[in-house]
Amino acid sequence: MFTNEIALILTSMFCMFILLLALFGHLVIKKIMYNRRRAFIEQYKEQLRERVFYYLYHEDKTFIEESFNAQQMIAIEELLSDFADVIDEGESRTRIQLYAETHFTDAYKKALHHRRWSIRMNTLYAIEDFHMEGMLASVLSFYDKPSLTVGEESQFLKILVVFQHPQFLYYITHSRQPLSESVYRSLYGQMNDEQFRECVKVYDELPIYLQLSLIDMIGIEHKWEYASFLKEQLSSSVDEQRIRALKALNELSYPMEVETLLFHVHASGWQERMMATKLLGKTKDEQALPLLETLLQDVHFSVRSNAAKSMLLIRNGKDYLFQVYQNTEDRYAKDMAREWLERGGVELVE
Repeated sequence: MFTNEIALILTSMFCMFILLLALFGHLVIKKIMYNRRRAFIEQYKEQLRERVFYYLYHEDKTFIEESFNAQQMIAIEELLSDFADVIDEGESRTRIQLYAETHFTDAYKKALHHRRWSIRMNTLYAIEDFHMEGMLASVLSFYDKPSLTVGEESQFLKILVVFQHPQFLYYITHSRQPLSESVYRSLYGQMNDEQFRECVKVYDELPIYLQLSLIDMIGIEHKWEYASFLKEQLSSSVDEQRIRALKALNELSYPMEVETLLFHVHASGWQERMMATKLLGKTKDEQALPLLETLLQDVHFSVRSNAAKSMLLIRNGKDYLFQVYQNTEDRYAKDMAREWLERGGVELVE
């Protein structure tokens, strides 16, 4: 009986070994076939590169009518994608769109409903890259499927923005699932001036997460024309809106008045005090120095650090900070003053 058990175990191990060996052989063969296929595609890309270039820049009408095999079409698709990355507009961009809509539309319609997520996503990326506006109806139909993922919805919304769909804002404000702030910032970043103005116009009607992302993008993209809009948000009852507005104004290096920042200097949240501290330095106003001295004694390290840094941006601020260093009894304020004075080139001797 014991011998039979050993024989059974050995047989099972042998079968497992054969199975693993077969699996390994399958993967090796699959890899070899893939490499061979890629080699053919790369070869075709080199052969067709000049023709694709000539089509894009000299309107070779015979090229768009010519038939190619499957691997050659993949090579052309990849070449057009490479050109699309460096061509923003003009006739060449239009020719990329024309070729893609002529030759890839049917395949992309099927790929949008492929069971593999990666193929669906790559198709959405390609539709955007080639600016295939003729695919918009298929993209809208794709959005209706019940199993839409976060990545697919994010790319769908981006396509609507890039294609300037008239209902882009409706779809963004009625997204089917929560999206990250980075996605919303990316969508704002893709908008043209008219689309962005439309969002600012209906700002009060937007959900809070869209409001915050919009404020962020004004600062990130240095949209100076919306500085007054940012100042209006400083009176918001929502702490995070005020903080984001202060941050955006700081990124714009907008010259604020000291009086305007008083409320934020005494805010309960340290992030708001910190942003106000940064803006005080950019006022270049010596009236800000006593306020910065108070902030140098703040309970939060970042506020103290930025208070000392901001002093050095104001005329006579270095001398003022030195006097604080000599006279303050606050150990933390003294240490911070010392650190920034030394950064400013002042040699201190105890």
